[in-house]
Amino acid sequence: MSNTALTQSPRQLKFGYKEQTVYGTAEADAAAFTEVDCAPFVVNRDIKLFEVQGSHGRRQQHQNDLVVFGKACIPTFKVNGVVKKAELADILAAYFQSVTEGALTPFSKVHTLHASQPDFLADAGFFYTWIVYDPIAARSIKVADCIMKSLKLSIPADGAAPVTFEAEWAGLGLAPVTADPSGTWTPNTNTGLFYRTDLDIVTINFGAGALNFRLMEGEITLSRDLIGVGHNGTGGFDVVHLANATQTAKLKVVKDTDANDAYTNQVAGTPIDLRIGWGNATPGTDDGDFNIAAHAVIEGPNGLEPTFDEPMGFQINCRLVAATSTEPITITQADAIDKAW
Repeated sequence: MSNTALTQSPRQLKFGYKEQTVYGTAEADAAAFTEVDCAPFVVNRDIKLFEVQGSHGRRQQHQNDLVVFGKACIPTFKVNGVVKKAELADILAAYFQSVTEGALTPFSKVHTLHASQPDFLADAGFFYTWIVYDPIAARSIKVADCIMKSLKLSIPADGAAPVTFEAEWAGLGLAPVTADPSGTWTPNTNTGLFYRTDLDIVTINFGAGALNFRLMEGEITLSRDLIGVGHNGTGGFDVVHLANATQTAKLKVVKDTDANDAYTNQVAGTPIDLRIGWGNATPGTDDGDFNIAAHAVIEGPNGLEPTFDEPMGFQINCRLVAATSTEPITITQADAIDKAW
């Protein structure tokens, strides 16, 4: 017997998001979505399997012993792609949950970590509807109330490769697999990318002023837990609670005489200030500015294995932390898009 069903390729899928207006209400299939250039991913719908202890006159497990259901679901998925200027604001807002936007073009956007739990039930904060667009009618997966659980920004060693992101998202509620998108899906062009060799600012302040360094590669990782809270009467949580945030940085720089200060700071536990930036020295001034500023405690500077006739690398691993009047991390960007935030 032959199977006449047509096979599918991951390239036939599309992945897109739209900022939600009302928490608990997914954006409509007919809405306009931003199509994301990313690696194909699978949504873990968080379907539960519960085993009931039972005896049914046989030694094998019986079908009545297993109950499958879609309650208390927090679906998750991971998105990997390149950082584009046009998408950067949404990527950062979805994690930081606090942004101040300028009133004039280019619209500066200053992202800081939320100081308190966002009141999602009052439609505060930033949350999105994501759709995995399947070419088969009414077979697309829609995930509502999506908030970013973790975000990693990677600056690759290859100077010709752009900065990338890896984001883990979490939604709320059982994700239907019957969506049928009909609105306009618009991908952002591959312009406005960020490269290590275009960096304008890389400084580390060990306590006596900012020192310039040559970055070889770097990684900023932000993560937290999302905890389902309450009960909505239909088998789901009311809302999610953000908890247990951690922020780290791993920077590989060219070893020079200034790099040795990291050893002193590590033993003393003296905090440092990091800055990595593209664009204007006053971030938020020019279209395309992208500036990362962090306050950190060094966890471990490591002398990397040297290679003859190549610059020596020096790895600085940090825990990003708050001080009395200093945020663990602040990212400032500017673009031509008025988000009206």
